[in-house]
Amino acid sequence: MGNRAVMLLVVVMAVCILAIPASAGAVTVTPVPSLDTVEVNQTFDVDVNISGNSANVTAMDFRLDFDKTKLQVVDYHAGNFMQENLVPVLSGPDEATCINQANNDGIIGAGLKGANNAESGKVMTITFKAIAAGQVELDVVSSSIQVNGQNSVSAALTTSAEVVINEGQPSVYGDFTGDGKVNYPDLLIFVQGWNHKTGDPGWDQADPSIPGSPFSKCDIGPATGTYPEIVIARDGIVNYPDLLVFVNAWNWSIAN
Repeated sequence: MGNRAVMLLVVVMAVCILAIPASAGAVTVTPVPSLDTVEVNQTFDVDVNISGNSANVTAMDFRLDFDKTKLQVVDYHAGNFMQENLVPVLSGPDEATCINQANNDGIIGAGLKGANNAESGKVMTITFKAIAAGQVELDVVSSSIQVNGQNSVSAALTTSAEVVINEGQPSVYGDFTGDGKVNYPDLLIFVQGWNHKTGDPGWDQADPSIPGSPFSKCDIGPATGTYPEIVIARDGIVNYPDLLVFVNAWNWSIAN
């Protein structure tokens, strides 16, 4: 290889190295859900936290991806780590646009400025609403920080978290079809759920290949009180305590 070729290779390698942001060492950005398991239509918070910092950070950004078919962003606000000049650059120029675009793309993120040398803190809290059953991943796919006095940014380590979304219970226990009555179609669903328990395929999530799933909706006992003013303590199996509640629900529905 000639001298000119060697020199050109060295220049190309140098340019490539400079183009890659340096690692921020042990600095890690992590999504932390307030709940590991929620029900459809339930809202919950996800804190985006930073840890392992040992420098005076003056700016940072992050991007969090989520399943837009199962989650929707309903609100967000900056945390205590860097709360100056919140700029939702990854999702829109203002909060309303940010939320709308986040839900269209399944992406939310922000750029923040300020000054903080704390080892850890909360970058942002995002409020999600569960809109469909299933298991979802909250994935911080990228994050970078800028240290005071440096023009370049450094890439932070990123992690993800999982949340399980279950079908919500109907307002009338035993009304599995959601029509406000407890009748024969509900009985058919209850029969399909009989003897199923936590951990069985189709327990928490609807599966087109498993008729009657999710079976967890039939876990409506044991219960105390007089139907419909009852307090249930689900035990993770569809059996006789659930049948007793269902019979009471059937009789109540006929009388009312």
